[in-house]
Amino acid sequence: MINKDLVEEIKRIVELIPKKELEKPPFMLLLVEEFARIMSELTQKQIPTIQPKTYIVDIKNFVIDKEYEIINVNCAGHLKELIIVSTNTNFSINLVLDGIILFESLENLMSISEELESVDAYEKDGKYVLRITDLKWVKNIIISIKTTNPIQFERIFVNYDLLVRT
Repeated sequence: MINKDLVEEIKRIVELIPKKELEKPPFMLLLVEEFARIMSELTQKQIPTIQPKTYIVDIKNFVIDKEYEIINVNCAGHLKELIIVSTNTNFSINLVLDGIILFESLENLMSISEELESVDAYEKDGKYVLRITDLKWVKNIIISIKTTNPIQFERIFVNYDLLVRT
């Protein structure tokens, strides 16, 4: 489909050149160069680019009773880092990436985290830390925490990028 702006710009340029001169090589070359410049400008304006936009969730001293949804987004992105700090191990992380569900207790993640590249789960100074890094998704991500009893979380931190059109 021909862009109306392009057609108008070409008409404007052609009107500036006397008709008998249009057939001469210098003017034809000028017309072709101008056409290429206009096409380049219009193409850059019309094609959206996709850029990462960073989001941060930082919650401190927060009590969760049953379930709390931390993020729920429906576009492509990259989880750079998720950190959960609590004084209690009785919670589970529910992570859904593009429809694939990971629902694991902190205790289970602690037992297997040494074998996992992007998951660290450990006890330090009487606090339990869960750290998940470098997960990418195409369609959607949901991260929530589930508890059976009210639990206070010292910190819930999420750093992620969404890929947005600009």
